[in-house]
Amino acid sequence: EATHGFVRETLEALRRETEGVCTLLGFVGAPWTLAAYAVEGGGSRDASSIKRWMYQRPDVLEEFLRRLSVSIAQYAIFQASSGAQCIQLFESWAHHLTPEQWREFCAP
Repeated sequence: EATHGFVRETLEALRRETEGVCTLLGFVGAPWTLAAYAVEGGGSRDASSIKRWMYQRPDVLEEFLRRLSVSIAQYAIFQASSGAQCIQLFESWAHHLTPEQWREFCAP
């Protein structure tokens, strides 16, 4: 709460102002996307660093994704309890994966 108080205050204020007018959206990044940004250190053309983890240390990547998933879920719940009526989950790095890799590392 101490590090996210401004988010709660903002969502509560927006909810009051938009009640009955529109739906207030919260948003979170999906685990694969957040992991890719963290491992790559920013944008990347080919996601080579996180793919290296995927091939060489899938156990490490799976644990990292699991931990991110827990944190993301907690943050989404926090946003909902602060006034967000719907949560958008964005997955902007899945295009780097084959369908099989997506099923293994991204699918809910």
